[in-house]
Amino acid sequence: MPSHVLNDSHMPSQAIYLDSNDALVSISDAEKIFYLNSPVIADAGIRILLGLTNLTLANTIYNFNSNNNSITFTQGTTEVVSVSVGNYSASTLTDSLNTAITAAGLDITVSLMKKMLYLHLQADRHSR
Repeated sequence: MPSHVLNDSHMPSQAIYLDSNDALVSISDAEKIFYLNSPVIADAGIRILLGLTNLTLANTIYNFNSNNNSITFTQGTTEVVSVSVGNYSASTLTDSLNTAITAAGLDITVSLMKKMLYLHLQADRHSR
């Protein structure tokens, strides 16, 4: 059982693991409400110390912002392709890039293989 230096009782420490995906109520991506399956109860005369031993936070800084969300392609003419500002996983970035590239009329396909993005180039442009 996990223990803590401030636990001076005869009772062992207790660890409770929470995952935001398992929250009963999700107010927003950052605000969750959990209800425990079993209440935490202390015997008479025992004080409870609640502490945080580990926390994992999501990266809340966009990995694509207005300074890095465009790619310039040149196939005869120059086309600038942009994705919306925001956070992307490899798969959502692949989808967003392919949508933007198709809308620009380019014969380029982005694919995801082993967590790497690959561009597949064709010789001709789509007609607009």
